[in-house]
Order: sequence, then structure tokens, then C-alpha cells
Amino acid sequence: TLIAGVSLWDDIHSLPDSVRLVAQFIAMGLMFYNWGILNIESWWMVILGLILCVGITNAYNFMDGINGITGGYSLAILLPLLYLKAALLPKYEILDGEYLPEDYVSEDNYNIVRANINIIMGEKDDYLDVFMEDMKYSESPILATVSENLADIYQELKNFVLNYKNAINDSQMMDALAAVKEEFQFSWGQKLVNVQRALHEVRYSEEEGY
Repeated sequence: TLIAGVSLWDDIHSLPDSVRLVAQFIAMGLMFYNWGILNIESWWMVILGLILCVGITNAYNFMDGINGITGGYSLAILLPLLYLKAALLPKYEILDGEYLPEDYVSEDNYNIVRANINIIMGEKDDYLDVFMEDMKYSESPILATVSENLADIYQELKNFVLNYKNAINDSQMMDALAAVKEEFQFSWGQKLVNVQRALHEVRYSEEEGY
């Protein structure tokens, strides 16, 4: 939100590079804090991570200014890799029969992620989904959105990472792996595939002769 606000103001009234750079470092610092990876004992790694993230952000901004599809290219590469990695996870059994993963993604956090993706996708956010459970009761495809599906995937993965990170023993780590694998099988794995199909359509429907 901070970066978006500064970028909007920069579009209206040109801002010095130093102001934009400070805003980016603050935004990345807040993101690191939200992820729980601001560790004073590893301060040099935090600084290196901030520099790396800000550098990548500016590189994307530069490339997007050239062709406008850098983010789409990245998702087209990262999403299949994510699917492959999740599919190759062994199927674990939950050791604690009463295990319930903690939910670390607040409603506000979820809505911010979804809204930002919606802004990026614009009118291309909507797509027709034929693989939803509700299709059993519908004679036509159901409208879905890239932003909501990606926000759902973000929620599942962040919850898994923090549940695994905060586990107090090996049993809880295995339970977190079992839970994310099960959710991949029955929920976010299908959403990931659906989003790839929608992004493929966006990418190639704009080319001549498609």
C-alpha cells in the first residue's frame, strides 16, 4: 500500500529518487516484519535481503515500463514450479489427530493481497471456471477471479510456512507438511492450475493471429 501510494503521487508530481527508495525500504521492512524474519542477530542477512528485494522491485518496474508483462512472465514460470514442488511432496499422515493449523493471515491482510492483484489484472481478472464444485449444479461456467485464487494460494502457503517455522517439535513440522499437502490435493492445487490457464489466455490472446 505504501509503495502504491508513493507511486501514485510520483505519477501526479514527480518525486526524487531518494524519496521513492526510502519508501521501498520501509515497505520491504514492514513486509519482513509481517513475515517474522526481522532478526537482530542476523542483521547483515536482513540488510542484504532488503537490498535484494528493493533491487528486484526496481528491476521489475523498469522492465514493466518496457513491455508491461514482466509480472505475467514471472507468474507463468513460478506457478508451474510451485505446482511441481507441491506435487512431489510425499503424502504424510497427521500424527496429532487433533492438529489444526494456525491461521496467520488476517482478513485485512488477505483483502490487501487480493485487491493489489485485482488492480494489476484490471479487466483481465475475471475468467470462466469449469472445475469448481458448484459446476455440478450449474449448466454454464462459473465466474472466478485470478486475484481471489492467488490470494487463497498466498494464504495457504503463508500459513504453512509460519506453522512449520513455529513448530516446537518434529511432530508438529510433519503435521504442517501433511496439512499443506492435503490442502494442495483438494483445494489450492486446482486453483493454481486454473490461474495458470487464465494467465495463459491473457498472455497470448493479445498477440496477433492467436
